[in-house]
Amino acid sequence: MSTKKAAAPKAPADQNALTVLASDLPRQQLAIGTRSACALFRGFESMRKIQQRTAHHALAQYQAAAERLRQPCNPVDVLMLQAELLRFDMDEAARYWQQLGQAALEMQQMVLDSMAATLREESEEAVGNLQALAAAVHQPFGGDGRSGQAAH
Repeated sequence: MSTKKAAAPKAPADQNALTVLASDLPRQQLAIGTRSACALFRGFESMRKIQQRTAHHALAQYQAAAERLRQPCNPVDVLMLQAELLRFDMDEAARYWQQLGQAALEMQQMVLDSMAATLREESEEAVGNLQALAAAVHQPFGGDGRSGQAAH
């Protein structure tokens, strides 16, 4: 008895390319997903900092108003304080939403940049694999996978 194993028949080149593509696709998808998630988390941290600064600023303003209201004051002073708080709230709300909008745009740009970087890194290999996949898919139909039409 021979201890050598019989060599496995080699798969056609097109079938091998299809296998390589199919086996590497989950890794590529996960790479894009995790890089995008990192960009999202950086964006969320930026938004949290904006919220924290805004809340801190509002706390300081309202604490000062509360201190002023501890003392007796005339109705005109109360009305002026109320108007000052309203102006502060409107200004801060506009600033807050503008900063959040800017942070969201920056986060979207980070996600797109991370996806583009991953795709650039994978592009040469992916293009070759996709071409091999196209050829493998079209082969049973008599096509070469390049023209988009089956040979007649």
